[in-house]
Amino acid sequence: VGESAELVNVHEVAHHWFGDDVTLADWSDIWLNEGPASYSEALWYEREYGQEGLTAYVDWQRESYYGWKSTEGDFALYAPDNLFGGTVYGKGAWILHMLRGFVGDEAFYKALQDYTSRYAYSNASTSEFEESFEASTFTDLSWFFDSYVYGTGEPTLSFGYRVVEDGVVVAIESDKSMPLPVPLRLSEADGSVEDVKVTLTGSSICAFLPTDAPVLGVELD
Repeated sequence: VGESAELVNVHEVAHHWFGDDVTLADWSDIWLNEGPASYSEALWYEREYGQEGLTAYVDWQRESYYGWKSTEGDFALYAPDNLFGGTVYGKGAWILHMLRGFVGDEAFYKALQDYTSRYAYSNASTSEFEESFEASTFTDLSWFFDSYVYGTGEPTLSFGYRVVEDGVVVAIESDKSMPLPVPLRLSEADGSVEDVKVTLTGSSICAFLPTDAPVLGVELD
């Protein structure tokens, strides 16, 4: 009960920035309130329990979103059919988690600070949030917002690998064509684990990943 109450506190306190300090421009932008507030719960978990806590919590948010989607339907995060459903909360949180993974921690947190400073005591829309993030990170994110915020669904990935001398060859395919960073975990014969990213620039890629020890297995996150 104590932890659940603390998560509610974290969520509602986050609204002082995302919702009060910066207010959404229109109800179509409701995820700008609830997405950051929901992701703040995951950040609290990260602070309390480290990387494993963060992973566990965002995994739970993902499954919650999928559960909601099975009942409320599949619609875009922007201008959602249900203003206060799982898409807005769960997928809204995951949008920020994915942006963090794409641009890196330092750029991510700076971009959030820049956004709240730029629109403090005023209103902001989804397009303005995107523009602010792009300006802060010097990154074109139009493909990301078109796919995940204005579009529906998620990419389905398939992959395979073949161990070769001095490394492993990995093949990845997606049912959506977009620039997509794909995290992989390589388990090596010397007991080490290496986390790498392979970026899809279209719908498929075949990449050679060099390693110091023979590869025993590859996991796709």
